[in-house]
Amino acid sequence: MLSASVSDIHLCHRCSRLLAYRLGGSKNAWKVGLSGTGEMPGAFFHDRIAAPFYKTVASGGSNTKIYQELVATLNKTTGEDRQKHLLAFLEKYFFIPTINKHAKRIQAVRIISLGRGLEVWNRFLADFFNRFDPSKEKENWKSLLKKLVHDPETIIGVKCKLDEKTVLRVTGRYDALMLNPDKGEAILVEFKGRKAGSPDEDFLQVALYAWIFKQKTGISPAAYVIYLEEEDPEVFYGANVLAGVDAYLPGLLRRVASIITAVPQKGRKILPPPFSSDICHQCPFDQNCDSDWGKRRDDIPTNRNSRENIGRIPYQEPSTENFKGANEGLRNLCSAFESLRLPVEPMGYIIGPRFIRYKVKPILDKGSTAKKLKNQAENIQVEIGLSAAPMIQPQAGYVSVDVPRDNNEPLTLGKVW
Repeated sequence: MLSASVSDIHLCHRCSRLLAYRLGGSKNAWKVGLSGTGEMPGAFFHDRIAAPFYKTVASGGSNTKIYQELVATLNKTTGEDRQKHLLAFLEKYFFIPTINKHAKRIQAVRIISLGRGLEVWNRFLADFFNRFDPSKEKENWKSLLKKLVHDPETIIGVKCKLDEKTVLRVTGRYDALMLNPDKGEAILVEFKGRKAGSPDEDFLQVALYAWIFKQKTGISPAAYVIYLEEEDPEVFYGANVLAGVDAYLPGLLRRVASIITAVPQKGRKILPPPFSSDICHQCPFDQNCDSDWGKRRDDIPTNRNSRENIGRIPYQEPSTENFKGANEGLRNLCSAFESLRLPVEPMGYIIGPRFIRYKVKPILDKGSTAKKLKNQAENIQVEIGLSAAPMIQPQAGYVSVDVPRDNNEPLTLGKVW
């Protein structure tokens, strides 16, 4: 039986050859193509600061001093006042003791980054807790906390039979698990110690966690990705959005299995290159890549956002009818933002099998910003008559607006590999 982690599959989606290098012993292969300052020690933040908080609350240690003070903080505060007091609580029990313990081994610039990350995470926690009023349910914060926060860093796994001879065990460890009892909704939380440079890849990662979680529990969770270096750090994915990836997973898992078996044949086995050569320009394995895994094709599209196709489906030119609909949709979207007094410049679109990604650029001197556009998802849904709110996210040089297609084009596994 073959084994792969969610991180392996995540890396394979970025580039099959990077996964092969990682499996071959190159420890830093996973860093290639990621964006950020490099100053935020993301794993340290999660393991030493965030995880201990979640473990303390999830353990149900209601008689401990830390738990009692958290309950007292939530009882006496609301709104922005809660955010301020919750930050003081996190600093006192989780941030300052950790920094004091490890200060000699952490550079000053990283300590500053950790402090900023704490503020980002604190805003997320305060906003989450502000959604609930225990008195309405005849409860108190002492009992409600046990429902909201659950064990972090739980390793979950499933076995997937890919064909008659191949079984792949997929394992993953989500960062945190929270629950919205009002909606009966499980929420996975994933921390990223960098900027949101690869949101589609990160979406795939949490979608994989959600898929495994559903296989194990029967529950389809939602998810938050928290980018600790972003000013607007939270990205939310609803359960229905995450479940939309399920159709593409068989092809991606087969691809991962084939790479695992190819690693011992380095120099004799040809692996597909990334869909964009941009990642090759910053890859430390670039000089040896062709001799290790075969010559990279010359026809790899470098200006296509092929990550729209989660299973790495080769790019196919959309039909004239699709172009006509996308052009009209982009015009309608720009008009909708205009009616909301947020003028934008159309930047084009990408037609995926299930979604169209519209690209717009806010006109700053007219008061339009990426953050303001992102906050208008529900209004855009109403303005242009969508069945669900679109996913609006800032990207490099534009703002993406992902809208489900009216005529989905599911792809067969034969097109994937």
